[in-house]
Amino acid sequence: MVFMRGAERELFRQLISVSGIGSNTARMMLSSLSPEELRVAILSEDVNRIKSVKGIGIKTAQRVVIDLKDKLGKVPITGEIFAFANNTVRDEALSALVMLGFAKVPAQKLSISY
Repeated sequence: MVFMRGAERELFRQLISVSGIGSNTARMMLSSLSPEELRVAILSEDVNRIKSVKGIGIKTAQRVVIDLKDKLGKVPITGEIFAFANNTVRDEALSALVMLGFAKVPAQKLSISY
């Protein structure tokens, strides 16, 4: 998976460390909420916001908050951005995501929001 920012990659790693959260679920969470939105939801214990992600129930959302609140509170947010080499690479990545079944609009949102 290609991450636009180091903070996004680190949040993905933190999410998959939670029992019951695999790479697909973590990817879904980061597709539904921006890394900053997800981080704020975890730190503010906003279980309903986390639960709004498809496939996340109340118990999983609570587990995410319990397991990650202290860890995320200690990690500073970095503005490090990993840019694509050119638009062709971004377009190819978007095309690959669509071919894998991801919706085009959310995938585009992630690629242009940084």
